[in-house]
Amino acid sequence: MRPFLLSSLGVVGIVAPFTQASAQLRATPSVSVNAGAGYSSNPYLTPGDTQGSGTANLDVSPVLDLIDGLDRATIAGNYNRTDYFSRYPSNDGYGVTVNGSHQINARTSFGVNVGFNSAVLGSANAFPASPFITVPGSTTGVDSAGKPITTPIPPTVIPNPALVGSDGDLGLFGLLQRRNMLSGGANFNYQPSDRSTWSFGIDASRTDYPGQAIGLSSYRSYGANAAYTRTLSARESVGATLSVSVVDYQFGQTSKIYTPRLTYTRQLATNWSLNLAVGTAIVDDGRSKATVSANGSLCKSGERSNLCLTASRDPSISGFSGVRTTTSANLSYSYQLAETTSLSVSGAINHIDQGFTANPVNQTFLNQGSQDYFSANVGLNRSIGRHLGVNGSVSYRDVNGLGVPVDADIGGRIGLSWTIGGR
Repeated sequence: MRPFLLSSLGVVGIVAPFTQASAQLRATPSVSVNAGAGYSSNPYLTPGDTQGSGTANLDVSPVLDLIDGLDRATIAGNYNRTDYFSRYPSNDGYGVTVNGSHQINARTSFGVNVGFNSAVLGSANAFPASPFITVPGSTTGVDSAGKPITTPIPPTVIPNPALVGSDGDLGLFGLLQRRNMLSGGANFNYQPSDRSTWSFGIDASRTDYPGQAIGLSSYRSYGANAAYTRTLSARESVGATLSVSVVDYQFGQTSKIYTPRLTYTRQLATNWSLNLAVGTAIVDDGRSKATVSANGSLCKSGERSNLCLTASRDPSISGFSGVRTTTSANLSYSYQLAETTSLSVSGAINHIDQGFTANPVNQTFLNQGSQDYFSANVGLNRSIGRHLGVNGSVSYRDVNGLGVPVDADIGGRIGLSWTIGGR
């Protein structure tokens, strides 16, 4: 087995597949293009009297999968652009991620990830569809004879890394403020026995606000985490996690976050799974405080439908030099209406508690009120042949607590998609 290396290209890096040419190496490229037109009543969630506008949208997502035996790397990019027929300036967002994993032996694996994202806060394309990611519930290895094996590990639902800091920046909605995020991390997993798993990880990120608004502060964050999982049966497991994060602001107080939690996972019935994590979050930012930290998910995976309910309460990072508690709930549902037609429904609620923001001028604290963000989307997709498809959606977004009235954004879109390559 020949492990691959990571080398940088610009700010995100690319995968240098292997130290030597490998007969096992499989490179699988793919690209998806989605183009369409629609309407949005308040595309940037700007305050005051607003007017709607027609839109033209383009989204391009290339992906390259590299597989060599049990080693794998994925390079994924995305570019989206929206042009408005009246009043509003054009908006584009772009990003790239690199993920790689190396199976050292049957019980030990190592992974790395690097990513960059740039988007205008509050725009319709600023956020992914879900604030959570489900980590797969199995890992691959090799037995004593070198034959590949799969070891079951309970799936885990974690906050989507692309959303780090997003919820804390609700106060920037409507200002057309762009945010650039560069992040990276590494993780190490070890199974001392068939029932026990240890995981360790580190991460770092840098967030900048080009042409930043008054009161904003760019920041860097660093973190480390450790987790232990014990499998009680084929359907149940328990564990514990500990994470430590440091947020170093360009202006303002440095914040430290300590989060110990207990975890529980259970397969409730056929196709149903439950994940829970409960603990406390201790924030030290000059005004030390502790709050309940928790997240959970209840998901069902079927032949024709998928349903997932997720919720969390955790500290979130803000560009206003402060850490505030965010409570989120998310629903996602999809149903295969026919062989070529599918329906998707999603909704999310985000609430940010009242907090205090550090004043970079005199090191005092400014009081910030609570804020709320709501979103919902219904989409319909139909395949036309192997590579083409048609899709349509309607959406709703609203934000409260910015100190000024903001009209909700109600929109719709219809488009064509083209996909080629992949497995």
